[in-house]
Amino acid sequence: MRAIAWPLDALRAIALRAFGRFGRTLLRDRDLRVSSLATLGVLFALALAVSFPAVAFALGPLVLGVPHLVADVRYLVVRPGHLKRFPLVLFVLVPLVFVWLSPWAKVGLLPVVGAIFVARSTLTKKSLALGFFCAAYAAAWVYPTATTYVILHAHNVVAVALYAWLFARSRRNGRLILFLFALGCMMLLSGATDALLFRPGAWVTFQTGASLSDMAYQLAPLKNVQWALRIAAFFVFAQSVHYVVWLRLIPDDARERRGVRTFASSFRALAADIGAPLLWFALALSCGLLVFGAVHLDRARLLYLSIASFHGYLEFAIATIVLLEGRGLKERLKLT
Repeated sequence: MRAIAWPLDALRAIALRAFGRFGRTLLRDRDLRVSSLATLGVLFALALAVSFPAVAFALGPLVLGVPHLVADVRYLVVRPGHLKRFPLVLFVLVPLVFVWLSPWAKVGLLPVVGAIFVARSTLTKKSLALGFFCAAYAAAWVYPTATTYVILHAHNVVAVALYAWLFARSRRNGRLILFLFALGCMMLLSGATDALLFRPGAWVTFQTGASLSDMAYQLAPLKNVQWALRIAAFFVFAQSVHYVVWLRLIPDDARERRGVRTFASSFRALAADIGAPLLWFALALSCGLLVFGAVHLDRARLLYLSIASFHGYLEFAIATIVLLEGRGLKERLKLT
């Protein structure tokens, strides 16, 4: 890991020196650093979604997908100590395995009902949550395709909400990311960015082997082409913000040290949390997907999506526990 960390630390040091006094302030001030990263991240995600949506759709999961899955497991399962709660492991984490066999919502939502039963909460809250779950699960059976698409898009929103509610140390930064994310969503879905989205070349599929109709089918199979592309662009934007949240904002806020630590130190902390074997496996998987993607880009992306099919339902399940158990879960995070 040292061979990977050294050039990254060197590049970051050069970038921070280029910013002068502001760069030194960013090193020390976590709140300013997180707010700056949140603002730049959302603006970049929006620019990417309206300028190169097809490229982001194809390459984003291959470049950032596996690291963000590791962050999911680290901050939603390992750090809160959920592996020590046997009922949670049995009724929430084990059912996630079945999502790899059948990624439909009627299977993926089972960990959510498990989360309701194992959550340390009042009977009234659990009953209310169970009522919402029954309505969602009925929809998953009656409208399986539509429900699965809703969950596909909603899990990106849940990640932003989890950061604002559970991980953000500063309420201001939590509100900031929610505001910026909501503003970006409204711009894309209201038609404010249509002039860019529908310009010639915006949806060039970047030699993925997938046509524009394939992309629309995977993200928004609607007869109205205008709305299909708007929703597809919304997904690209929300997915990019999703990556910003898991790979930059949560790691910065989920540790006691206010300053920036080296990449080498970050790798050591990650290995301590999830174990060196899992870390090396994730690194090998990420590199393997990139190599495969250089040959068959669309196949590599679909392979990643099949591997990652569990993580959206994991986020829904943990969000359910957060809502039922309250912010007390935040105090149980093992901050390092």
